[in-house]
Amino acid sequence: MRLDELEVFKLLGTGLLGRVTLVKHGKTGQIYALKGMSKNAVVGNRLDPQLLSEISVQRDIDYVFLMRMVRTFADPRRVYILNQATLGG
Repeated sequence: MRLDELEVFKLLGTGLLGRVTLVKHGKTGQIYALKGMSKNAVVGNRLDPQLLSEISVQRDIDYVFLMRMVRTFADPRRVYILNQATLGG
C-alpha cells in the first residue's frame, strides 16, 4: 500500500502537529484513519522522541480494544500514521 493510493474523504480532527482524516484505500475500499503531522512542527516542538515512541508502541500492541496501526508513511513535509478506523460509538 502506498500513500498515493489513499483517498481522503473526511476530516476527523486537527491538532498542534497536524490533522486526522478518514481515508479509503483505492484498490480495496478499506477505510482507515490517517494521522498526518508536519515534520517541522514535530521537530520544532521537540516531539520527535515522543513520535518515535508512539509509533513503536502502536506497532507492538495487538489488543482487541485498541486501534491497530497499519503502517507509517513519510514525504518531504509530513509523517503519517495509518490506523484502523474505529467508527461508531
